[in-house]
Amino acid sequence: MEAFDAEDMAALERCFSGLAQVGHVMVTVGRPHYRPPLEMDADQGREAISGHMVVALEVARHAGPRMRPEGTLRPMSGTGCRRVGHRLGIVSAATAALPASTAALALELAPVRVNLIAAGFVGDGDQVGTVRQVLPHPPSRPGPGRVRTFLAQFVGGGGRTRR
Repeated sequence: MEAFDAEDMAALERCFSGLAQVGHVMVTVGRPHYRPPLEMDADQGREAISGHMVVALEVARHAGPRMRPEGTLRPMSGTGCRRVGHRLGIVSAATAALPASTAALALELAPVRVNLIAAGFVGDGDQVGTVRQVLPHPPSRPGPGRVRTFLAQFVGGGGRTRR
């Protein structure tokens, strides 16, 4: 398999059409747009609100029919924008929409598991509280190794979901 831009919907479709069966998929595409909403034009606003969700929907559309019943789809979210703030822009609205869209995908893809992952901040409690008040995003995020370790434990049966 070769690398491609996951926001290129034709390339995304080609990626999954070449696979017979899929076990686990993690969707990490997308990035927050920290900008006041009224400074965005219509296209920027549309992308900020729906970009990550649209990629997750397209992954579900193309991977879903090929997924094993015990498979999992894991869209990734963040924790830094759960509250509304001027400097956070429209990111809070996009973050708030992800749990509902993930739940809808879970109903569509059952028995495949669909769980939203929010990796959160790296740091101790005092540092995180200060960071949340001052910056629109954390100074450091869990690296791929930490997320990969978590997912391996989660998929391996040791993980729990909040219901």
